Amino acid sequence: MAPSTFNMTIGSDFENGPSKLYVVATGIASLPIDVTISGGSNKIAEEKAAADKAAADKAAADKAAADKAATDKAATDKAATDKAAADLLGQQKAVASKKIILTCVKGKLTKKVIAVKPACPKGYKKK
Repeated sequence: MAPSTFNMTIGSDFENGPSKLYVVATGIASLPIDVTISGGSNKIAEEKAAADKAAADKAAADKAAADKAATDKAATDKAATDKAAADLLGQQKAVASKKIILTCVKGKLTKKVIAVKPACPKGYKKK
């Protein structure tokens, strides 16, 4: 029942980090003792790092795809807006540039006035 110390060597395939140590003598196991393994394998840490990198790469790819989709949608929306504005401007110009023929009378004289907004000359009246 007296405390004692010992040194042991474990295989390199044991993973580094916290663990529990049990001593078994004559088939009787001791209570667990907290130990930290060092000099062993970093398998868990390497797997976690690889998984973290894969997740970060996927997140970056997903963000890039979402950004591209948003940029493409914005470009499509802008093109549609620009076309609609150009169509409206074209319609306004067509309406504004349509000339009207107006016949004006002064006694026996008649005069035709052709303009976008025609007006009879002074002394003439609209027929």
